[in-house]
This record gives sequence, C-alpha cells and structure tokens, in this order.
Amino acid sequence: MMKKQFGLLLLLVLFGSSSNFVFSQRGGSNPSVTVVPTITHGTCFNPKGVVDYVVVVSSHWENEASMNSLQLNDDIPEVVYDHPDVSLTGTINDLDVGVYTFSGSVTALNSTGMWVSVPFSATIWVGIETIWTEKIDMVASPNSYSAKRNASIQTYGGIRSSNTVVTGNGWAEMNAQYGSTSDNRVFWLIGDYDPLGTFDPTSNTQYLEFFKGSGGNGIRLKHETSGGSYTFQTLSGDPDDKIRLVKNGTTLTIQKNDVSTTIFTLPTTYVGAMSIAVRTLAQDDGCLDVISSFPCAEPKIYAGLKYKIDGFYHTMTDGKIRFVFDQEYDTDDLKFTIYNHMDVLVKDQDDYPLLGTTNGDNYLTIDVSDDVHCIGRGFFYLELINSKKEKSYLRFFNDFSNPACLDATGGGNPPNE
Repeated sequence: MMKKQFGLLLLLVLFGSSSNFVFSQRGGSNPSVTVVPTITHGTCFNPKGVVDYVVVVSSHWENEASMNSLQLNDDIPEVVYDHPDVSLTGTINDLDVGVYTFSGSVTALNSTGMWVSVPFSATIWVGIETIWTEKIDMVASPNSYSAKRNASIQTYGGIRSSNTVVTGNGWAEMNAQYGSTSDNRVFWLIGDYDPLGTFDPTSNTQYLEFFKGSGGNGIRLKHETSGGSYTFQTLSGDPDDKIRLVKNGTTLTIQKNDVSTTIFTLPTTYVGAMSIAVRTLAQDDGCLDVISSFPCAEPKIYAGLKYKIDGFYHTMTDGKIRFVFDQEYDTDDLKFTIYNHMDVLVKDQDDYPLLGTTNGDNYLTIDVSDDVHCIGRGFFYLELINSKKEKSYLRFFNDFSNPACLDATGGGNPPNE
C-alpha cells in the first residue's frame, strides 16, 4: 500500500513539475500583437498608394489566432477600410496621400490556455516617391527616390526635389545611406533651395545632419533659436533612424521612425515654400527612401525610346529632353550622344552631368537650356547606349532658343510652320 501511495505521489509531483515548467517557458499572460505593413507609395504619375499588412501574434502556443476586427482610419478620422474576414493578412488599394491609423483586435490563446481578445494599433504614412529636379555630382540609387554621391572631389554634391509644398501642411521622411569612408555625413536642408548653390555647414543654415564614423554616430538638428543664433539639438544616437519633418502651417516638428510622437519642435516659425534638398561630401553618402506628402510639380511628358529612328518626333518646349529608360541590366551610368538632323555630333556624355539609373523605369532629363549645355532650336536625335552596348533613340524638335547657341544647329523647320 505504501509503495502504491508513494508511486501515486511521485506521479503527481512529476506531473505538476512538468506542467509548471511548460507554463513558465510559455511566458506572460497575453501574447503581443503587431501590425507589420508593407507600403507601396504613390508616384507623381500614379499618386495612389497600396498597403499590404500582416497582423503578427507573438505567442509560445501553437494557436489559431483570428481577426476580430481591423479598421484603417484617416486623420479626420473617418474609416477608409474594414478588414473583411478572420484572416490576419490583407491588402488596401487606392489610398490617397496621408497619415492613417490601424486599430482592431485579434483572438488568441494566452499562456494559461485561455482565448483572449488582444487589441492593437499602428500609424502609417502613405506618401509620394520623390522626383529629383536638380543634381550636383549625385545619382539616383538604389531606387529613383533615393540618391548618393558619385564623386570624390572636395566640394559638396547635392540633390533637390521637384516635390514642393508652397503653403499649408506637409511632411517628408528619409533615412541616410553611407559610404565606406571613416567620416560620413548627410545634410538635409530645411527650406526651399532653388537652385542648390553652394553649401557650408558652418553658415547660418537650418539642417538635419546624419553622421556616422570617427566623429561619432547619430542624428542632430541645427536650428535657429528665438534669439536669432544657431544651435544643435541631438535627435538620436542611431544614424540609421528614419527622420520625419512635419510642416503644420508655420510650425515645424520632428518625428522619428514609425511613431507619430513629436521629439522636437523648432522654436522659430517657418514661412515660405519647402522642398527636399540633400548635400553630401563623401563618396556614396546620400539619402535613402525619400517619401513625402509634398505636391508634385506640374506633370511633364516623358518620351519613349525607339530601337530605330523613324519619322516620328517629340517636341521639347522648355529646353529639357525628358525620356523614360527601362534599365534591364547593370545599374550604371548611361552613355549618350546628341546629333543634329545632318547626323553631325552636337553634344555627348562628357558635356553633361552623369545619368545614373536603377533597375526598372527611369524618368530622366537632360537640360539643354543654359549657355553651357544648349544645342539650339531645331531637329535632333538622342542616341543612348546601355551596359550591353545596345542602342536606343529619341528623335525630337527642340523648340527652345538660347542666344548662346545658333538655332540653325538643329536644322529643319519647327512643327506647324
């Protein structure tokens, strides 16, 4: 009898110990729930965004979590989307530029084996991919709305967006990307720099500075004080954080990563338009994934290229050759030449800034309007050569005159004349 009781007691102790051990390994009372969005931002040619999302349930239990509810609200707030079923994934199409909030709950097992309802929320920013309108020794990379330095000369390179907010509200965000030097610095200028001009970080200029290397790591803001002097404010010790600049009327605030909390408010009011301008010095330093709510410039017509020249041509009215190039191979610099109607070489790659490309469609511009780069008024054709030595062409009529170039250079008569 004693042996049976002892065996039963031993069995209960072992069972209890094993059960307690399992529960302790499974952690706290309720699982955590997180919304993980993947945002495809709009462009100036298609301003609607798309958001794919996954609701992730963190639990040590093998459970069958299900959605109770999920809504997406805009900043009014109004509901713009309702999740349709119990699955934990979904896609939201045709979202306007704006700031949105996910909210809802899921049903999941907690650590004691009970079904519980766990709430969640998250804020997302749906914007426009930046289009660059001015480049100084910088190229778009690794995508069209990022840019990095492609020269090692000791003057600051720069890039400026055509996306500009003139009045009212707006926001812009970016990360920095860094080259391999020992001292990397990326400056995001606060203002509307048209044209970019020269840059001196010691001047009285407001900017966000991303820095990494021998001088330390972090992000800081140089800003004007209410007394008119300039000072620095540390924003982060992590140079890879994403920074968001928010313009609300004449007030500028700073946010970090995917959190809507303000981490700093600039003490002086800001009046005037605002674009996105970035300056860098070291090779491969630059800005990454630059997204904003800033309106696009008026739509420009980008011509398609052909593999052979025929009688068709595009008319360029503002001294800008705009075209779409589909990069299928190495993302290197494009080689190009410009010929007149007599097949005489007028300009080539060495006369212009480099044309950097990324995989996919690249919307590119060659400026032939100023005294140095003008080609005259008339018929021309552009020849492009990719990394595989394949050629493509664009025949165009340049309906733009500059006294520095003879109009007869292009030959021919203008359209409809």
